[in-house]
Order: sequence, then structure tokens, then C-alpha cells
Amino acid sequence: MAAGRVVLPVPRGEPPYRAGEPIGAGVVRVWEATAPAGVEPLEWRLLTRLPCATPEPVPCAAQGDSRRWLIEEFHQAEKTGCNVELRRPEHTDRLEPRIGLRSVLAVWRLQRKFAARDAPTGLADDFFDSQTVEGLAAYLKTAASTLTWAGFWRGIGRLGGHVGRKCDGPLGWLRAWRGWQSFQLLVLGASLRARDA
Repeated sequence: MAAGRVVLPVPRGEPPYRAGEPIGAGVVRVWEATAPAGVEPLEWRLLTRLPCATPEPVPCAAQGDSRRWLIEEFHQAEKTGCNVELRRPEHTDRLEPRIGLRSVLAVWRLQRKFAARDAPTGLADDFFDSQTVEGLAAYLKTAASTLTWAGFWRGIGRLGGHVGRKCDGPLGWLRAWRGWQSFQLLVLGASLRARDA
């Protein structure tokens, strides 16, 4: 790792910024000194507001950027996977509670997605109540007691229109959102039927 300070000049070609002041920033360069044979070494160049005059903030900036992918995945889960932009309220008193609630839902969905990836053979009973597991198992025509978390996630994807072939790639947030909505309707219908029986 290496770091230093730079001053970013005002972009003269952009009229709104001509009257602005230059911006000071830290530059961090992180590179892989010895990459495996046949692999191009990694290298990042980062701009940061952290002071880079001493070595202490440099690892913090690099570690923060390494978590950027998780943060971007969260925002994707929030925007696409929870449809936070579906309604467009114009006032913050309506927007803030909506984003707050959807953020909690996005974290919950993100945890489930990573569980399906990291522990695919775990049973769905470990993540959901029995009614939820039995509902999706009935839709998939499989036993609820053996439904794995990866199988549950694939079932949600199938309800959302994700075919699940190798060429389709992993289940994305839009199909997961649609699948979850469809599944909630199935669960509601089953609970109403059970109540009327």
C-alpha cells in the first residue's frame, strides 16, 4: 500500500463548477505484489477524504473500499429487491419511513441470499416458520422436512420467473422480489383456506 495527498483542480469545462475551489483528497494505491502464476495482479487506486499523511488511515481506506461490493449489493436489494422506488413520494416525511422499513427488509433479504449461497444444504426450517416452508414445499411438490435453503431460494426464483438454467446466472433481485410477492399471495390463500375449512 502507498498513499499521498493530491489537489483536484476545478473542471474549467463545466460552467456550474468554474467558481468552485480545488478539492484536496487522499490517494491510496493498493496492489498485489506477488500474484499467482498466470493471473494479472490486482491494483486499486482510491480517492478518500481520510488524511493520508500518516500510515495509519491507509489500511482503513483500503478495507472500507473492499466492503463496497457488499454496500452496493445492499442498495441493489433495497432498490430492486424491495421496490423502494416503486412509489415516488415527494416529501421526506413520507420517504424516510418507507426507506427505513425497506432497509430492514433489504438486510433480511440479503442475509437470506447469502445463507442460500454459503449454506445451501441447510434446511429451510432453520430460516422460516413451518407454514412458510410447507407452503413452498407444496408448490415445489417436495417434502417440507427435506427442503434445503438453496431449494427454497430457487423456488422463490421460479415463482418470480427465473428459470434457473446454468446460462441464466444466479437469481437477481427483481425476480426475487416478484417471486416473494407471488409466494406471499400463495401463503395468504393457504391461510384463508385453512381458516374456512
